[in-house]
Amino acid sequence: MLEKGTLLFEKIKNNPNLVVLAIFFNCAMLLDFHDIYTTNRYYLVLLFVSVFLNFLNFKYWYTSIFSFLFTFSFYLYYFPRQANHSNLTLFFEIFIALIFLKYFFTSSEISFKKHQFTIKIAFICIYFYAGFHKLNDDFFNTHTSCTNFILQNTFYFIAGYKLVIPSIVTLFLAIVTLFIEIILPFGLLFRKTEKYVVILCVVFHGFLGLSFFSDFSSLAGFLLLFCTININTISKKLALFVRIYIGFVLLSIVTEVVVIKFKIIDNRYIFISNLLFVIGWFSFFYYYLKHYTSAFTLTNISRKSIIFCVVFLSIWSLKAYFGFGNLANLTMFSNLTTETSRSNHLIINTKHTKVLNFEEDTVKIIAVCKDLKYEKLEGFLLPMVEFKYKIKEWTTYFESKKLSATIIYKNETIVIDDLEKSIYNEQKWYYKYLYYRKIQPKESVECYW
Repeated sequence: MLEKGTLLFEKIKNNPNLVVLAIFFNCAMLLDFHDIYTTNRYYLVLLFVSVFLNFLNFKYWYTSIFSFLFTFSFYLYYFPRQANHSNLTLFFEIFIALIFLKYFFTSSEISFKKHQFTIKIAFICIYFYAGFHKLNDDFFNTHTSCTNFILQNTFYFIAGYKLVIPSIVTLFLAIVTLFIEIILPFGLLFRKTEKYVVILCVVFHGFLGLSFFSDFSSLAGFLLLFCTININTISKKLALFVRIYIGFVLLSIVTEVVVIKFKIIDNRYIFISNLLFVIGWFSFFYYYLKHYTSAFTLTNISRKSIIFCVVFLSIWSLKAYFGFGNLANLTMFSNLTTETSRSNHLIINTKHTKVLNFEEDTVKIIAVCKDLKYEKLEGFLLPMVEFKYKIKEWTTYFESKKLSATIIYKNETIVIDDLEKSIYNEQKWYYKYLYYRKIQPKESVECYW
């Protein structure tokens, strides 16, 4: 067993493509753990030290294995109630683990090109469905479009006030976003267009990196590398720019911790942390793309992996239209609503596709106690199954406190003095996996994660 593990370790170490990818994946895992900075410093220290060792010397690439094991257990425990990219990271960790298990029990060399093409197909699927959900009336509504929301918030982070975006600019950028997500990634399937796809995706995610999405952008960077990397050795120049990227990732984390944890400056200045990430991001990809040579080929692919990948990501992404939950399945910032009474998608009408009607059995949140104000649920609707699951979350987190709420359910106003002892504190195991966003009572759907 030990001998097989040593052999697999040597296979990875001797493949410079895998070493660079391990380091980039380590950075993506570190950047993803925003929420734990203020709850458990030990997790942060573990991931930070792992990436810092990569910065000191690439021979410590294997520290990413420890990060991998820790984050895998974390993502699996919270799945699917976490950010989209966290769920995607979990999926890719499972994929990578299966590959390594295969080569652990065989003596063959790692067929990197075969798995590289599978990741390329996965990247295309992820982008396609992220754009597909945006094909709805409210994404093209210049007053409610998430394009407008992202632009205003990015400008606010940088300048300190929200800019009024002209309608024509919002509409134009909405169309550009759809092109980048639905059409552009297919260019990865052609040698002549592959490099240009990476360039545009790098610019796109560089911009998103300024908008509090360095975590998602870092995962996208790892996937873009996985799709295209083709190096025979890690040259001194390449090593320098990889270190520049790692260094700015570490600086970004330190800055974010200082701003959030110690409140030395206003939280709006968290954009400094994002700016540091973006500097490292563009520095690396400038060098990478300048020296990039495509090795694209269709001669060595795994058809079974590709079919499984497409089917799995399609089922995961489209479950909102069947009523199995509409959060953390690439519907983020899409303005999408899938309630049968006001489905807004331009192609799929959920009046004809819904299998489960949990989204139609709702409660209206009239008031909550001060401890629950952070949820910002007052005035919104919640599917009953989501309300019940949240009661479990709230009563577990505020274990020693008595929590109250006022709701309207089936046209009856109900005052709940103690949520823990109420009849709505009834849990079924599958509630965790039916993840729904709060429902806006307004006619037009405003932008929400």
